[in-house]
Amino acid sequence: MLAGFACGLAVAGIGEPRRVAKQLFAINDGFLAPLFFVWLGARLNLREFGEHPRLIALGVALGVGAVAAHLVTRVAGQPLAYGALAAAQIGVPVAAVTVGTQLHVLVPGESSAIMLGALITIGTAALASSRIAARQRDPVRRS
Repeated sequence: MLAGFACGLAVAGIGEPRRVAKQLFAINDGFLAPLFFVWLGARLNLREFGEHPRLIALGVALGVGAVAAHLVTRVAGQPLAYGALAAAQIGVPVAAVTVGTQLHVLVPGESSAIMLGALITIGTAALASSRIAARQRDPVRRS
């Protein structure tokens, strides 16, 4: 992630040719980001939900809370779909799960609940992006 960020800063500093920008995006999102998450080792253990079903509610609450926090931008006039799109989180939850697991500060099932919350934000962002794309294709619905 740090390498992708540094490359992005370098390209932004000198001006980006489209081809280079696409190649850097592909390297970062296709290789470096997945490698980062695998390296951190965060995983979702669904058996923990069977042992502690109340943590499913915690995961849903975390996901819904994250989306709700990003929908507050509606007050500033931003469309709800853009706020929901901004809610997608994966890096921070994965890092929190990894650090919390390594430090043994999470009870069994909390790491899975955090990852479930992250998956809910990603699902919400996917729905929002499809809604935005539909509006872009159909100029009548833009209003």
